[in-house]
Amino acid sequence: MKGITLKNALDWVQDYKSCTGLVIDSIRVESNTFWNNDGIDIVDCKKVSLTNSFFNADDDGICLKSEDRNDSCSDIYIAHCRIRSSASAIKFGTASRGGFWRVTIRDISIYDTYRSAVALEAVDGGRLEDVDIRDIRATNTGNAILIRTGTPQ
Repeated sequence: MKGITLKNALDWVQDYKSCTGLVIDSIRVESNTFWNNDGIDIVDCKKVSLTNSFFNADDDGICLKSEDRNDSCSDIYIAHCRIRSSASAIKFGTASRGGFWRVTIRDISIYDTYRSAVALEAVDGGRLEDVDIRDIRATNTGNAILIRTGTPQ
C-alpha cells in the first residue's frame, strides 16, 4: 500500500491480520472521529515494512498485536514516521498472546501524545524479544516509555 490517505474512520482505521510480506509506505491517517481509532493495527504479521507515514489518531498510532498464542508479530521494520496520538504513539499489545520478536523501529517523531511515546505491553504471557528501538523524538507526551509484562490467563 502506498501513497493513500485514510480519514475519519468510524472505528479502527486499518487492521492487518496474519499477513506476510506487507509493505506500507507514504500513507497518511487522519482519524479523530471516535475514541477507539488506532491509526494502524498489525496483528500476527511477518516481514512487515512500514515507512515514511503520518498518523494522527484518537487511540494508539501504530499498534502491534498478537491475538494467537501460536503466532506472533515478527521481522517488523518501522521507520521515518510521524505520530500524534490520544493514547500511545507506538504500542506493542495489549493483545500479546504469541508475542513480538525481531522488531526494528527507527527515526520516529512523536508529538502531543497523551499516554506513552512507546508502550511495550506483553501482558498475556507472549514473548518480547530482539526489539531494537532508536532515534525516537518525543515532544509533549505522558511518558517516554512504558514496559508492562504479565502471565497468560
